Amino acid sequence: MLRTILLALLIATLCACQTTVLEHLPQGARSECPADVLGAWIAVEDDGQDTPDFGLLVHKDCTLESRDKDGSAHPAHSPLPHAQFFSSAGKDLVFIPMTEAFELAAVKPDDKANARAKTGCMVFAWRRYGNELALQAPDHRHVAHLIVDGVVSGRTAWSDDDRIIWAENVLRGDETAMAQLLAHTDLFGDTKSMRLRHVGNDEKALNRALRAATSKAKPIPDRK
Repeated sequence: MLRTILLALLIATLCACQTTVLEHLPQGARSECPADVLGAWIAVEDDGQDTPDFGLLVHKDCTLESRDKDGSAHPAHSPLPHAQFFSSAGKDLVFIPMTEAFELAAVKPDDKANARAKTGCMVFAWRRYGNELALQAPDHRHVAHLIVDGVVSGRTAWSDDDRIIWAENVLRGDETAMAQLLAHTDLFGDTKSMRLRHVGNDEKALNRALRAATSKAKPIPDRK
């Protein structure tokens, strides 16, 4: 459950099957990686402890891969996902192709929604604070209201199935329209951020951090 919660924050709260996807990258998006995001990162719990369930590697060429406590890499094959970056309206943003974001988190998209977008990019706001990186997903409900009210161009679909809500927002427009939208529209609000701690510069450093977190993790008691 902890792994699901953390990965949900990473890829737009997928634990509730909620996504906001941009149809195109904004004009001016760049593939060069900011120095602040390079290296090995491990997810951090609310109490400040490292979790053994998720680690992220950001390579110098801005490709991404994740690790979990058993050392499994995601995606397990090449090519690796490539992040792109953009700054607008006082926020630093990172974009990850939708299908590749699911691969990073080793989560299979929900097949119940046949209309789900197969292309486009997920967007996150990011900010580095000392040795930590905060990743914030959009406020999906707020974005849905913006679409329904005609404030932004797009489509939204929501469903409540057995009290598990899935939702998908697709923001439409070409590269110029996406740049203008991000410059004038707050997609994020006060949604909770996922925290990652910098643990080194390479795969070995990340694996050491994951092993250390695993050894410190408290076992979950059996329920009989």
